[in-house]
Amino acid sequence: MTKKVAIVGGAPSSQMLAPFDDPEWEIWVLGNQLSCYDGKVVHRIFEIHDDLSDKPPGYPKWLVDNAYKNLVVSDSFPIEGPEIYPEAEASEILGGHLSSSPAYMMAYALLKGATDIGLYGIDMSVDDHEYFKQRPDMYAWIAYARGKGINVVIPPESPLFA
Repeated sequence: MTKKVAIVGGAPSSQMLAPFDDPEWEIWVLGNQLSCYDGKVVHRIFEIHDDLSDKPPGYPKWLVDNAYKNLVVSDSFPIEGPEIYPEAEASEILGGHLSSSPAYMMAYALLKGATDIGLYGIDMSVDDHEYFKQRPDMYAWIAYARGKGINVVIPPESPLFA
């Protein structure tokens, strides 16, 4: 695995600033954002939600058809085959604090030995749940990674630390 990982969320502030064209970076995206990246290199797709009832019918099959070899899912994903996210192992890092997909992705990057983690399109400001629950947890992951000597890149366009 490349040691540089760009975790790309869906916030337009910095989403497309991810280093899609830089071969030194591995690009990881959210499953529900996959269609935004047509023509771009994407290395790993994450769908770790247990409840997919808010997604369109056929969403799991669409993900498998479009991202099968690179798909990381929760253990409750309705189709067998994609890689199952190692939740127990990830939870041990900070004693939990897996309150958002980007936090899951960050923990996974740490488990995989990333030396650099870029956070693009991750504002944590859509609603009160994101801002008051998920944002503090993301700060904990960022602080943990930086404390371990990992370079965490956050573009200035992102309001994550605004």
